[in-house]
Amino acid sequence: MKTRTKNIIEGTFGKMRKISNFLPKPEDIVLKKPVEKISLTLDVDTIDFFKRKARRSDTTYQDMIRLFIQKHVEAIVREKLTVDR
Repeated sequence: MKTRTKNIIEGTFGKMRKISNFLPKPEDIVLKKPVEKISLTLDVDTIDFFKRKARRSDTTYQDMIRLFIQKHVEAIVREKLTVDR
């Protein structure tokens, strides 16, 4: 027979009141940019480099390459904006 457990909190917490859940749903806080699939030919050494780094960082090598390119583009755009002023 299954025994039921009660939610018992031991200790002194003082006067407490219930508040409404003000946190957004997880799907409402995901900031995904639109992406487009492409084919890209890279040197085997380059792919191996990203695969090794990805394994150590618990991510995918594709995500690392995507982020690397994104950060490079952002740096160029930032530099261009600074030069144009």
